[in-house]
Amino acid sequence: MAAAVPVMLGLSFGEPWSLALILVLVPWWALLRLEARRRARADSRYGGAPELRLGRRRRLQRLRTWSLVAAVVLFVLAIARPQWGSEDAPAERRGVDIAIALDVSRSMTTSDVLPSRSVAAAEGVGEFLTHLRSDRVGLVIFSGRAFARSPLTLDLEVLGQLVNQAQRDAELVPAGTDLGAAIDEARAVLAVPDAAESQVIIVISDGEDLGEAALAAAARAANDGIPVFTVAVGTDAGAAIPGDAATLAISRADRETLRAIATATGGDFRELNAIAGLAIEVQRLRQSEFGDDTGQQPIERFQWFLVPAVLLLLLPMVVGEAAGRRSRVLTRRHLGATAILGTLLLGACGGSQLYQLVADGNAAYDQAFYDEALIEYRDALLASPGEPAVGYNVGNTLNRLRRYEEASVAAGDALTRVDDNVLAALIGYALGNHAVARGALEEARRRYIGVLRIDPDDAEAKANLEWVLARLQPPDVGTDNPDEPTSTPEATPEPGDSPGSSDGESPDSDPGEGGPDDGTQGDGPGEQPSQQPDGQSTPGEPTPAAGSDQPGTEPGSDTPGTATDDPGGALSLEQAQAALEQALQDLQGDLTLEEAAQLLELIRQLSAVEPLDGVGSSRGGFGDR
Repeated sequence: MAAAVPVMLGLSFGEPWSLALILVLVPWWALLRLEARRRARADSRYGGAPELRLGRRRRLQRLRTWSLVAAVVLFVLAIARPQWGSEDAPAERRGVDIAIALDVSRSMTTSDVLPSRSVAAAEGVGEFLTHLRSDRVGLVIFSGRAFARSPLTLDLEVLGQLVNQAQRDAELVPAGTDLGAAIDEARAVLAVPDAAESQVIIVISDGEDLGEAALAAAARAANDGIPVFTVAVGTDAGAAIPGDAATLAISRADRETLRAIATATGGDFRELNAIAGLAIEVQRLRQSEFGDDTGQQPIERFQWFLVPAVLLLLLPMVVGEAAGRRSRVLTRRHLGATAILGTLLLGACGGSQLYQLVADGNAAYDQAFYDEALIEYRDALLASPGEPAVGYNVGNTLNRLRRYEEASVAAGDALTRVDDNVLAALIGYALGNHAVARGALEEARRRYIGVLRIDPDDAEAKANLEWVLARLQPPDVGTDNPDEPTSTPEATPEPGDSPGSSDGESPDSDPGEGGPDDGTQGDGPGEQPSQQPDGQSTPGEPTPAAGSDQPGTEPGSDTPGTATDDPGGALSLEQAQAALEQALQDLQGDLTLEEAAQLLELIRQLSAVEPLDGVGSSRGGFGDR
C-alpha cells in the first residue's frame, strides 16, 4: 500500500504525485491570456461599450476564469487524497515466527567494523525489523551461554530497544561463545502453543565458536523444520579485542562455521550489510494468522476539496453570461457535464484505497511474493467486501501457495457474487483448475462444462475438459493408450481483471496476456511470473499422482471414445460447434459413460477441424486466465 507523505500540521497526501497535475494550469493560463488579447483586438474594431457586445460582461468573464482555476486546483488536491486525523481500523495480522540470536561476547566489541561489531549488529537488526510487517519476533542473547531476552512479540519497537542495549546485558551470560546453545535457546523461544506454520532462526555473530555443539544444534533445528539464517559480523583480517592488552588476542570472523550452519538447516548465509534482505526471504514463507487487531488509519478528507470544486464550476453557470434560450441550453449541458465529472472524481477518490491495495497485490504477485500478494488482496476485500474480481485474485494466489481447498472456497464465493458472464467464465475456469489440483475431477468436469455453456468457443476449457473426461472414463472405454501426454497443462489462473472496462479481456482473448486485477481492465500490471522461487517450470502446476502421465492430447490424434476412421464421416467446423453446444445444453445431472464418450468424440472432431490453442500453445492446458 502506498505510504502517505506527511506535509505539515498533521496533513498528508495519500497520492502526493497527483499534485503535479497542477502544472497543467501553466499552459492553460497562457492560452487564456492569448484568447483574452484576441477578444480585445476583435472588440476594438467595433464601436460602443464592450460590455454590450455579444452578451459578454467582463466581470462575469473574470469570475468564470478564476472559478475554473480554483476548481482545477481543488480537484487536483482532492485526487491527491488529503488526510489528517486518524481512526481505528481493523487489521489482520499474518506473519511468521522469528527468533533472533544476537552474539554479545567480548569479541563483538572489536572495532574492525566501525564503530564496533556489536553496534553495527544492533543497527543491522534495527534495519531488518523496520522491513517486517506482522511477524512475531523473539530475542536471544548469547556468549558462553544463551539467555532468552524476549519471547515472541508483535511489539517490534520494544524489541528494537532491547537489541540496542543487548551488549550492555552481556553480564547476564558467562564469557565465551557457544553457537549451539544459541540455536537451542532460539528453538525454545519458538516452541509456543500457537506456533506459526513457518518459523526461522537468525544468528548474528562473528562466528568464533568456542563450543563444539553448533552443527549438532543445527541438525536439531533442521529436524524441527526450522531453517537457520546466519549473518557474519566482522572482517577476515580481524582486530584486537579491547581490554585484552596482555595477550593481544585477535578476533576474526569465522564465515565457514556460519555458512556450514546455514547450509545444514536449509537457511542462508549473509553479510551484515545484506541483513535487510532477510525480510524478503521471510515474506516468501507461508504466513500464519495471529488474529485481528486494530490500527490507526488516516482519515480521508478529499470531500472537503471536491465539493467546493464542483460548486465553483457551477457558479458562473448559475450567474450566466447572457440571456436567451441558447444560454439556458448551454447551462443545462454544463450542469450535466459538471455532475458527471464530480461523480467520476468522487468515485476515483473513494476507490483509490481499493485500487492501491490491489495494485500492490499485483506487484507482489508478479514477483512471486504470493504471501504478500494475499495480504494485499485480503485487505482489498476488507475495503470492498464482496468484490468478485478481488475474490478471484485471492483464489488464484492461494492456488500458487498450494492451498487448493482455500482457493476453491474463495473462488466459489466470488462466483456467487458475480453478475458478468465474462468474469463468471474466468472464475469458473479457475474453479476447474483448483479442482484438478485437488484431484476432484468430477467437480473439474462440471466447472469446465459451465464455462463452455457461457462460451462454447473457449479453447482452453475444451482442452481441459477433454483431458478430464479421458481420466474419468474406465480403461475399457477409449483407445489402447489414452494416457499418453503431449503437453503439460498449467494449473492456476492468474488473478483477473475487474469487469466493466472497455478494453478488458473476454474469454475469447488469450487469457495468458492478463495479469492480477488492479481494479482496471486492459494493459495493467501482472504478467504471469515464469518461474517460482523453487525452480518449478510452471508456477503452481499440479503434481500428478505417482506413475501418472501429464494431461494433454495432440489435436486431431486418437482419443478415448473415437468411433470411426472414416474420413467421409468428419463434421464441418460449424457442425462440430453446433453439435457440441447442443450436447452441453442437453446435459442433466451426473455425466454417464455414454455422454462422456459422446462429449469426448465431439471435442476431438472439433479439434480436428479447429486446432485447440489450449493444448500445445504457449499457455498449455489448464492455463492462467
